[in-house]
Amino acid sequence: MNSFYEMVRPIVLTQIVFASTTLVFFTFIVTVIASDIEPAGFLQSIKIFSAIPLFLFQLFLPCYLFGNINNYRDAINFALYSSNWTDSRVEVKRLILLTMTMNNAHQLKMKVTPMKIVNMEVFASVCII
Repeated sequence: MNSFYEMVRPIVLTQIVFASTTLVFFTFIVTVIASDIEPAGFLQSIKIFSAIPLFLFQLFLPCYLFGNINNYRDAINFALYSSNWTDSRVEVKRLILLTMTMNNAHQLKMKVTPMKIVNMEVFASVCII
């Protein structure tokens, strides 16, 4: 899993940066077109408004997928911990402890910064801007 994150991280972060920058730029363009005294060309407005959902989807997809990966991994750890492992044999306790430490060894999550995780909160923060 660590090698997967090392390989995919630059691609995903580049995609998030470009998609969020493009969304901010399109918002600026829409504001300029709306505040323009002359009516903008209908075709130009359609082009810009049709591109916004595509970039929203491009930003939404990695945020949603990596958020789900993080949630499922945390749910597996919680389910292992919540199982009746205290009443089990010593071998089962060791296996459950080993599994929990392997799943949670490096707090492996796709991060934009050391504290900001790629999930739906990142998508929402870009959409609010």
